Amino acid sequence: MGFMLSFDIDAPVDNLAAFAREICPFPNYFPDPHYYNLLSANSSHHLQEHYISVQSSLSPKQLEDFTQSLRSTFGRHGRVSHGGVGVVALSLAILFDTVARKVKGEYVSDREPIPGLFLKDYRGYYPTVVYTISEYLRLVPHIANNPTRMKEESERCLEQIDAQYREWQEAFNQKKDIWPLYEDISAANIHFSYTLGMYLLTVTPSHYGKEQSVIGDVLFQLNCDPEEAANQFISKMHTYDKNIQDSIKDRGLDRESIRATLMKEFAETLFFRSIIVSLFKALETMGKAGKDQIKPYVEHFDLKGNALGKW
Repeated sequence: MGFMLSFDIDAPVDNLAAFAREICPFPNYFPDPHYYNLLSANSSHHLQEHYISVQSSLSPKQLEDFTQSLRSTFGRHGRVSHGGVGVVALSLAILFDTVARKVKGEYVSDREPIPGLFLKDYRGYYPTVVYTISEYLRLVPHIANNPTRMKEESERCLEQIDAQYREWQEAFNQKKDIWPLYEDISAANIHFSYTLGMYLLTVTPSHYGKEQSVIGDVLFQLNCDPEEAANQFISKMHTYDKNIQDSIKDRGLDRESIRATLMKEFAETLFFRSIIVSLFKALETMGKAGKDQIKPYVEHFDLKGNALGKW
């Protein structure tokens, strides 16, 4: 039996696991909380704060160019239909970041995965579903005021996500020779993309989600010598919380039995917790959307009213 920590679904990342990552820098599998905020029931509030923050970071000339770019997209009325609703709010925040970078003279790719939204793969490999979600989120601001187009594109995106997720499941189950898909970063990005698809249900009713999440047999990239890292971790075991020490004793684990797999199991625990948390938050948001169809889930966003410069 391995050494597995138990995390409460709403708890912050455990200090012990954070310490383990300092010794063995395996990836942080949790998306930026900023994105969860934009997908929450308080989407409009978080989007407004982000909009103000982005504008405040610009020089007067940059702000003028930024505002002009948004006005050319949304018109002089500056109103985005359902702009305060999860997926639309997220897409607007991404647009704000993109336009801000462009007016600052930075290069921005319109074809790569959206920066910061997915876990970074340093070899540059991303599953197809990551590109599907990125393409959809970049498109949304340009069609948000067209209900028919929004419905069509959202349903198309959901169908693509479902098909791509099923393909991954089949390959995973049959152990086909597509090793990058088994690695922790790729698997986390696939699961997060699938979860993002669940949020699309708040803007378009559609069949979605019959497939079960694939868990197990993920290849974890530890970026350390596992035994050396475990030795460092174990040497400080006496400093840990008494509950952790008791948990180790209750499992009858000694230093030798946990040495070989300790860091991997820390990584595995946080990986699966990130998946559970993302699913939980999606279901929570969808549940609230079902109970309250007036506010905030049919809340428009006023770009003009929140603009810091002349619209």
